[in-house]
Amino acid sequence: MESRFPAMLVMRLGREFYRDSQYDAMAEKCSLCEDYVVTDKCGVGEKGIDGLIKASIARKDGKHELFRGQKKIVLHASCRKKHTRPQSITRDLKIAVLDGQP
Repeated sequence: MESRFPAMLVMRLGREFYRDSQYDAMAEKCSLCEDYVVTDKCGVGEKGIDGLIKASIARKDGKHELFRGQKKIVLHASCRKKHTRPQSITRDLKIAVLDGQP
């Protein structure tokens, strides 16, 4: 079975679906979880990127280096919410301290 859309060529082989590499080249990845963004898509502009940078610095995860200089990025809305929510940052830092990670 093939899709009508050439960019989303999908072939059914057995019970699994394999996507064509042409589709993978067009698919966008979430900058936070690095999974493909198919649903729950959230475009972030310069102002939102500033918030992501501040959250990343507070989390000490180093992702702020990826965001610097970007004009627009694509994320899962749920990943953005988890990454920037102050309660999530506090919780994750406490867990990291308890686990002995910096």
